Amino acid sequence: MKPEFKFIFIPAVYRRPRRGSVLIYSLLLMTIMLAMSAFAVDYGRLQLIKTQLQRNADSAARGSLEMYIEGSSSGYTYWGPAMTEQMFNPVDNNSGALPTISFTWGYWNSTSSTFTAGTGTPVAVKVTVSRTAANGNPVPLTFPLMNGLSAFRTTCDVTATAIAVLSQSTSVVNQTISGQSDPWLAGMPSGSQASYDDHAPSQSPPMVMNVTPGTVLTFTNVSGSVQHDPSLPYDGPSGNTGMNYNHNCDSPDNEPAVQNGIGNINCPIDSLVGLFLTNNAPNTQTAPTVYPQYTTQAERDVVNTTGLVTQEPFYIGTGQTSGGTTKTFVVPPGATRLYLGTMDGHEWSNNKGSFTATINQLQQVYLVK
Repeated sequence: MKPEFKFIFIPAVYRRPRRGSVLIYSLLLMTIMLAMSAFAVDYGRLQLIKTQLQRNADSAARGSLEMYIEGSSSGYTYWGPAMTEQMFNPVDNNSGALPTISFTWGYWNSTSSTFTAGTGTPVAVKVTVSRTAANGNPVPLTFPLMNGLSAFRTTCDVTATAIAVLSQSTSVVNQTISGQSDPWLAGMPSGSQASYDDHAPSQSPPMVMNVTPGTVLTFTNVSGSVQHDPSLPYDGPSGNTGMNYNHNCDSPDNEPAVQNGIGNINCPIDSLVGLFLTNNAPNTQTAPTVYPQYTTQAERDVVNTTGLVTQEPFYIGTGQTSGGTTKTFVVPPGATRLYLGTMDGHEWSNNKGSFTATINQLQQVYLVK
């Protein structure tokens, strides 16, 4: 017997559609997406501000130590904040909020990589640049963030720190400088002539050391005496301050004041002078047009000499001011060699005597954090 199959029709139960449920989900999803977008905007802005604050901290730390070379921490804690001004290093430009900057002077321990406030060596400065609620300049958030279970945070604190260190002495050279060392023969090949009847290498000044631009030189233990005329007495490293000379001031043959690519100078006769050169012979390059003057005690007593250029002689004297303060000389851009000589008008070949000096190349600024 064949089985029978019966199809039974069961009518579907009519259900009323739930209108508006998609809208609720859409609003919820849009809220989440807007929150994520706001968070992304806030995060990107905070990272940008963090980068700008770090740039400010780095600039202020390095710049403060560069100025410290020319003075002391007390004077340049005042000038350091200028490096964070909006015109130089803008932070969150047009927001109307300025960062807060703080300086702490101390010293750096390279073994433990730690900074300690106070007096010690090598000298270091810690700079903190921030925008915080405590300082009244936090960064506002586009979308408030949960801050615990019962409150929202509408601002965020951002801070950057930099530590710059002043390196210790990198090289020390003891040098004897003959009274016949003619600066206008510095770096010139054998057979070159200058200053009436001086020739290389007989009257060439000594190449003292290789130098690094931005480092600082000091000249200590300077002693000895030089005579530029047999009828006149010997003079010490400061020279005869009552008799200021420049190159060719008494040359009978009208020798040029600027010679072999080396510029002129006006300073006491018989004094100790220095000269920075590049790797090239000076006569292959254009001579400087400046004409430095050291005819007054104030000009000779400048404690921190900056703005020097290659191929331009500069006055050293005893390496100290008349008050006994050690003078510093910043090595100019492009300089690779230091030469030392004595001052005369012409004809170094008949000079007598010599100087001795200790040359210290020191204080190079670098960031450690």
